Amino acid sequence: MENELEKHDSPCHTISVTTLSGTSTGYFHSSDTLQEVINWVVRKQKLVINGPMVLSYNDRALNPAKTIEREELPQVAKLTYLAVVSGGGQLR
Repeated sequence: MENELEKHDSPCHTISVTTLSGTSTGYFHSSDTLQEVINWVVRKQKLVINGPMVLSYNDRALNPAKTIEREELPQVAKLTYLAVVSGGGQLR
């Protein structure tokens, strides 16, 4: 039986993305962009996006235009995709 990783030109990454709707896990190539990961989780969880969102790894915001390899994510990564929280003003 052929190993799944041997079928691909670039290493596969196991990426879990947690949103307010739950966690989904998928397999991606290191050459895939983070926008592809975002598009996948939005479809998979049928998310309705009503404002700015951020994909992050260990509290570090990721650039959706960059590849998984460029953002130096490990082979197994747990990401979050949540609404951007603004600081708001100070009450007086």
